[in-house]
Amino acid sequence: MDRAEAIKQWRKEFAGFLNAIGIVSLRTLGRYVGVPQATARKKGDLVDCILAIVSGERLPAAKSNRGAPVKEDFVDPAILSGLEELNFKRAAIEADYGEGATEGNGACFNGEQPSDSLVLNAKNQDTAYYDRAVFCGELTTLAGSYCVKISEPRELLGEKAVISSKNVELSGARTGDRITFHAGKQAGFYIVAEVLSVNAVLPGTLLENFDRADAVYPCEKLLSFEADGNLLLKYFVTLFPVGKGQRVLVSGVPKSGKSTLLGEIARSAAKNDADIKIVAGLCERSPETIGEWQREFPAAEIYASGYCDEPDEQISQAKKALKCAKEYVCDGKNALLLFDDLNALARAFNETEESAGGRTLAGGLESKTLHYLKKFLGSARRLKSGASLTVFAVLSTETGSPFDAVLSQELLGVSSATWQLSGNFRRGKTAIPDGAASHVDNEEKFLSAEESETLDRLFSAGAEKAFSEGKEEILKESASAQDFLSRILGADREKTMQNAEK
Repeated sequence: MDRAEAIKQWRKEFAGFLNAIGIVSLRTLGRYVGVPQATARKKGDLVDCILAIVSGERLPAAKSNRGAPVKEDFVDPAILSGLEELNFKRAAIEADYGEGATEGNGACFNGEQPSDSLVLNAKNQDTAYYDRAVFCGELTTLAGSYCVKISEPRELLGEKAVISSKNVELSGARTGDRITFHAGKQAGFYIVAEVLSVNAVLPGTLLENFDRADAVYPCEKLLSFEADGNLLLKYFVTLFPVGKGQRVLVSGVPKSGKSTLLGEIARSAAKNDADIKIVAGLCERSPETIGEWQREFPAAEIYASGYCDEPDEQISQAKKALKCAKEYVCDGKNALLLFDDLNALARAFNETEESAGGRTLAGGLESKTLHYLKKFLGSARRLKSGASLTVFAVLSTETGSPFDAVLSQELLGVSSATWQLSGNFRRGKTAIPDGAASHVDNEEKFLSAEESETLDRLFSAGAEKAFSEGKEEILKESASAQDFLSRILGADREKTMQNAEK
């Protein structure tokens, strides 16, 4: 989307906002912004006039004391709040597209005229373009755009500054971070010209530290056995345990229960590992799914895109999720990135300009798309410092699509663990694990000697076939992995004795 299209959409949204206001309140608002003879105008004409004044296309009429005073001059605060958000959106458009808020482009609902023009991202520009004073504040969002709530200087406490999404991306900041910056004021809003620091660290240095840091094998198990936990999760945690820093594919045919399992992983991690930071990336998911994640995991960082979002937005959210997880690791924390799903992410990236210029593989999969997905999944690692990034990502297999077939084949080589599901996950039925197709690399590096011995004996006893042989109830009743082993061995001995008696 270019600047002209963004402004067109903004005008459409603004007109819709005004049309939803009753004629009496709209006339009061018209007088407030400076529409001449607002009381005598019809609604459509009044909407056009307000929009023209607010967008800077025409000047507001000078206030006059002639005639009888108006009967009602009160403007609903809710209307003014909505108007402020729309003004902020316009300022954000100018910031995002680097146009500056020049005269004629200012959003001035209170009659304030635009000041001198501002050059955005003016790191190498003359200092006259922006105020050299240092501002501080918290990065947050308003009206769907980024903004900074100013805390310093104190005389500006509570005011908002517009910051472009490009500046946010370049700085490596995320919502809640404290940033320092230079800014200039336009049309009632401060606009960030240059980010100086993020949480007292130079912009971009955190991610550089992550990419350059030495990676080592995982040495700590991520998820623990829960006696009353989800049955499917108990199966994988017992037979295919995962270490902090591994790249895990939750794969299977469509509708096999992959997304459900991902949610169980999030619940278990949130419940049993207070120190881990959970980040969720949801690509092309339903609004119900997104809402459920937001409600159930309020402490998690969630970056989501829906069915109606453009591919660029879907990729943007995925990048933000990965960047957020990396920054946690650079802060010395263990991060868990849960992503649903890689097939949708690949298709979205395949439609962006970033995928152009490479080879086209089977099914229309671009080589640059494949490289991006490998890099995304391959970001998981444990750093020598001790912090780790673990990635659990959903991947659909056996879809009948050559695109998905190539993607699956290539990503299986990147993963260090696979939790494979089979069958069709239907209402009232448990998803079925595929023990033969599941695997974990280097589990001996993060398991104790006792745990490794138990795991070896479980496989020797055929525990990976528990679901296919109808022994899932044994796992359900088990209080630990060792208990599961004892019950499996006991069941086998009983079966052997019964066969001998026959």
